Formats: sequence, structure tokens, C-alpha cells
Amino acid sequence: MIVLADMVKLLSWCIAQVRINKVAVVPTEGGQWIRKRRNPFCFVPIVVGNIVFGFRRVGVRVLHNHQWLEWESAVYAAMGISVKRQGAAGLLVPKFQGQPLLAAFDAQLMCAEEVIEVLALALKELYRLHQIEIVVDGKPVLFSHADASITNAIFDWETRAAVWVDFDLRHDLKQPASLRHADDLRAFTSTSIRCLAIEVPSDELFEKYMQAMKRAYPDEQVWQQYHDFQHGFWNVIDLFAYAQGFRCMSACRALPPK
Repeated sequence: MIVLADMVKLLSWCIAQVRINKVAVVPTEGGQWIRKRRNPFCFVPIVVGNIVFGFRRVGVRVLHNHQWLEWESAVYAAMGISVKRQGAAGLLVPKFQGQPLLAAFDAQLMCAEEVIEVLALALKELYRLHQIEIVVDGKPVLFSHADASITNAIFDWETRAAVWVDFDLRHDLKQPASLRHADDLRAFTSTSIRCLAIEVPSDELFEKYMQAMKRAYPDEQVWQQYHDFQHGFWNVIDLFAYAQGFRCMSACRALPPK
């Protein structure tokens, strides 16, 4: 079992190093935009990743180019945000005010309670998005992010508002919304707990964290599914979940030293 766990972590680390998009800031007359394009030769890791991720309890797919463009455009439209398609090559997304959530924490001297408060605001926004319907193949489905790590959230200190970004992946939409939402909740909690900057939070602090998260995401059915995830066998061998953790740790290390 130990050997299996080590193999899972090694493969997950390799997955976390893959970058399927090229991202650049593009200045225009109307302000700055983020240009996203697929990396050349990303087809192979996408195919391999989709085979591996298809065996998860909640299947996840990295969308191919045209599917990705349609899905991400539709999600932003449902959020009330205008994006620009660049033909079949890529997407222009507004450069949102604020900072990536991890960088925002690094820029502020905050106590654990303040960190928990900001994390709750980010989760509250994710809960709001989970109530939005996206039309796929002519049918409305409740939105789920599929990669709700805090590396995909931006926080603005002036407005104290969070924005979720990067919709390159999509859950298997045949799965119940509560199961997909629970997978998002798992991704958020497993990466956001690292923001407390404590290797092992005390029982009291962890309880404060969980109470704040449950207030921010008031859906008992999803929380029950979340607890099933945490105690199930699939959690032990979930390559995708480990990869999210490795990517979060990599983002933390990339921050400039204080």
C-alpha cells in the first residue's frame, strides 16, 4: 500500500508540471486582457490525462480546443463577464482587478482568523457560481468548476470580492450536481487549508476554519458527499487531487520571499 501511495504521488507530481495553456497579458485600448492559447503539442498530455482522470469517482476531462473555447466562453457569459474569441486559436479574458489568492495572502500580514475570513469569501463566491446553469448541447446543467483549487481564484482587497477563473476542465456532466460540487469543495478545502501557514492546525483553529467554510457553503447534501470523499478509497489513489496539491505548493514556493 505504501508503494502504491508513493507511485500515485510521483505520477501526480508529473501531472502537476504539465501546462496546457500559454498565458500572456495583452494591453488594448479598453484595458488589459489575458490571452489564453493552447500550448503546441498539448494534445498528447490531454489524451493521456483524460484517460487517467476518467477513472476518478467524479470524472474530469481536459477539454479539447473547440470544446474549451465554447465552455469557458459560456461560463464567463453566465457570470456576466464578456470575453473575446480569437477565432479557433484562443481566448481573451479581462485582467481582473486584484491578485491571485495565494499572492494576496502573501502581500498581507494577516492572522489566521483573517485568512479564514477571506477564504470564506472565496468559497461563498464558488457557492454562488454553483447555482448558475450553463447550457450544454441544448440542456441546462448546474455549473461546477472541476479544478476549484485556490490557485484559480483572484481576490480584490478593495472590494473584498473573489473571482473564479480558468475553466479548461469540466466534470462529467452526467454525474449529479451534488457530487460534482462536492469534488469542487474537496479541491478548495484541501488547498485552502495550506493558507493558514501551519503544518498541522490546532483542533480549535481547524474547527473555526470548518465552521466558517460551512457558513460560506450552506448545502448539507454537498458536505455529506464531501465527507464521503474524504473517507473513501478513491481519495487515496486520486492522481488529480494530489496534482492539485502539488500545484498549490509550487505556487507557494514561487512567491517572492518576504
